[in-house]
Amino acid sequence: MNYVIGDVHGCYTELMALLRKIEQQDNDAQFIFVGDWVDRGTGQMATLLWMLDNISETGKYQSVRGNHDQDAWDWFRTKYLPWRKWNQNCEKEKSMPPYSEYDFYEVVQNDFAHNMNLLEPIMEKLHTLPYNKLIEVETKNNIKIKYRIAHAWHESREDATNWQKIQANLYVRKFSIGNRENPDEIYVHGHTPTIVQDYYMCGNKKSERPGMISYRENAINVDGGCCFQREMEQFPCMLCGICLETLEEFYCDTVEN
Repeated sequence: MNYVIGDVHGCYTELMALLRKIEQQDNDAQFIFVGDWVDRGTGQMATLLWMLDNISETGKYQSVRGNHDQDAWDWFRTKYLPWRKWNQNCEKEKSMPPYSEYDFYEVVQNDFAHNMNLLEPIMEKLHTLPYNKLIEVETKNNIKIKYRIAHAWHESREDATNWQKIQANLYVRKFSIGNRENPDEIYVHGHTPTIVQDYYMCGNKKSERPGMISYRENAINVDGGCCFQREMEQFPCMLCGICLETLEEFYCDTVEN
């Protein structure tokens, strides 16, 4: 069966626990990640090395591109590589070009120690991830369902430009009512953690579960904000997975209701 995993953000221990839990139940499991491999988490190097070794276009582990993946690539290509050209020994670490407000540059400097033999293939892999994937599955009741997996959202308007589609896949937050524009597909996305008040306060307050998988009309949010678990102790902040055929939910840890 097919499973979608939410934003990893360097949460390597939780990633391994979640994959192990699902694969123990389903030896033939196929996975699609919603992207955002870099930034925030404490295990970014291990996560990126796993991503490099395992993610492929059509294999067991697949992924779409997240905005943090795109931002990391843009920084690497337009700022880090030119800086590296003039600082080949990387001695002037304090002069490294800034990388927005996130911490991937620290991982490049401290964990990878500017090792281009590792960094170049990792960044190239991030850059080649598709913006979205469309998958059709069949339920046990022989019902066929189309799922559109994208990091943030999906732009289905026929008159939308390619740029608008890319921006929607990477950055747009359009979760308040769900997907009414394209009811033939169910969108599965991350990007906006379900712990964010703007998210869980705009849904059905009685059924919202911050830090876990949440639902809107024809849309499923699988970003439980795992990387925020040390900051948001009032919520579970889970790394989330969902089976597309059954809608069974999986979490890296046990949730006590």
